[in-house]
Amino acid sequence: MNDSLTSDLQALSTSASSISISAKIQKNIKEIEHAIASGVSMREIVSTLNKHGIAITEKSFPMTLYRIRKREIQKSAKLNREGSKTQTPLTSEREPDDHYETSGVIQSQGPAALDAIINSSPDLNALKRAAKRFK
Repeated sequence: MNDSLTSDLQALSTSASSISISAKIQKNIKEIEHAIASGVSMREIVSTLNKHGIAITEKSFPMTLYRIRKREIQKSAKLNREGSKTQTPLTSEREPDDHYETSGVIQSQGPAALDAIINSSPDLNALKRAAKRFK
């Protein structure tokens, strides 16, 4: 019975009829955002979505797009909050001034702090892991 449930749920997640319009748009959001940034009108985007089986109106598309963007911002903020808890401290290629930096975490907004930020090395592995979450 458990295998049957699993296969039925997997079939639902891939069945086009059971996926919401918002989820279909979310799945193609990068391409939609690129089209918008390139100057394509909302009318043309809606027409293309309709042509490919995503039944949305010109009136509801902007609100759907707004909601998707809002969720993405909330996800990004949550990842940033979680990432800051586990993030490794900043490292500097030069000796930091003790009163501006304590154990790699910048405490001041003075010129030395700016130098520490400019000279720091980002954690490329953490950025790579974060990028995978957005794909």
